Amino acid sequence: MAPLHPLDGEDVPEHEKIRFWNIFAETYTAEQQGDMPERIVEWLAGLGCLDMTRDVLEVGSGPGTYSLPMSRRSRSVSCLDYSSKMLDRLFAVAASYGITNLERIETDWNVFEPERRWDVVFASLCSGSGTVDSIERMERLSSGSCAMVSWIENGGDRLQSEIWARLGKDYSFASRTTDDIVEKLKASGRWPESREFSAAVAIDMPVEEAVRRQTGMFPFFGIEKEAVAAARDILKERSEDGIYRFRSVNRLRATVWEPLR
Repeated sequence: MAPLHPLDGEDVPEHEKIRFWNIFAETYTAEQQGDMPERIVEWLAGLGCLDMTRDVLEVGSGPGTYSLPMSRRSRSVSCLDYSSKMLDRLFAVAASYGITNLERIETDWNVFEPERRWDVVFASLCSGSGTVDSIERMERLSSGSCAMVSWIENGGDRLQSEIWARLGKDYSFASRTTDDIVEKLKASGRWPESREFSAAVAIDMPVEEAVRRQTGMFPFFGIEKEAVAAARDILKERSEDGIYRFRSVNRLRATVWEPLR
């Protein structure tokens, strides 16, 4: 089995993970999800999980990929993230759209112990959010339901793996998926409802812009120059007339469940 991505090791201090996400915040994009976030939020609303009488806590809100569409389907959304830069991006976009029903919570989810609860606790694509401890924490803070979005297939991860391979590292991104969440919940006596979503993702951009996006996190590891050179070689091999064309059918799973009481 390939070793874990270096950010996912148990010995990585939390302050280093925060530094990583603050560096990555500038180039982070949700484009690999296509239109799935909007459709997932619509599905949650159709189930009755979201409506204008409910307050939502989003764990790991990032730049607002789900916070912003959920804000239009909820009374309020509390956006929790330990990256100040990610939250800055989220609230700048919210302000530009005139969205005012968001709350900013800058803290580490693993030590978050508020005195209140929310109608819905939601997590999307968060490393570690599928652990028993995190699931139980979500349930303790929910007075209604919990929901989680998990990767099934992300073509972008393959490209990242290739860049790392060119650098002599055969890293696995397996720890970042929570795709076993349905089985885990059923095994513990819960009864989740789940749905798979897919999107055909097509991205055309100049090679150098693609290189910039693919290597935005590598300064954290101190190998930015090497990563840029590796990414440029890979992307040039797959480009035509200086344009990199990415095509992938990516898949997500959305899961909703009622907490054990």
